[in-house]
Amino acid sequence: MRPPDDIKVYDQVELEFDLRGVGWADLRFQVGEATLAIEWFSNLANTFHDFAFAAIGAASGGGQQNSRFSLEGEPREWRWSIRNSFRRGLGYYCHILVEEFANGGPRMMKTPDGRVVPRQPEPAGQTLFDAYCPSDSFARAVRRAFEPLDAMGADEFEKRWGLTPYPTRTLAALDAALETPRRWNDPKFHSAERVIIGANGSS
Repeated sequence: MRPPDDIKVYDQVELEFDLRGVGWADLRFQVGEATLAIEWFSNLANTFHDFAFAAIGAASGGGQQNSRFSLEGEPREWRWSIRNSFRRGLGYYCHILVEEFANGGPRMMKTPDGRVVPRQPEPAGQTLFDAYCPSDSFARAVRRAFEPLDAMGADEFEKRWGLTPYPTRTLAALDAALETPRRWNDPKFHSAERVIIGANGSS
């Protein structure tokens, strides 16, 4: 998917996780001028694995790997969509969209007669974050966010997070992807941002 003309693709990407109590965490995320803070998401979703898998997709997907996952806030839900693309002359980049839904939780519901049906109506979502960045910049930001958790150790992480193991193998695969040169490299950056060239060739 090619972004609209004149969309800025920022090379500055930062992600930070903060475990709180048992089974809860916060995160802070920034791409260029766009910032996002999510507080008190729970271990009911496979959040840390999902971020690591999304980063692998960005780092190795050839511009075609897309990721969708949710953070559960009980009852809020934050849905992430990370769409990776490649364009000659621009390299690999991703579009990151985050939407908040006030009534998160199961997509299905049980009727009084015992049937399981889609929950209706789907609550309207609010767009909280919408930005473009180079795919490798996103992947490296995710890997940096795991460094304090690496230092904490898998055992301590699992005590504090509770329901899912530390994504050791997934992070090893991410490291391997980031250490391997791409066949077609991204352009070199001369500043913290660049502008996608429009279809008419203007910038």
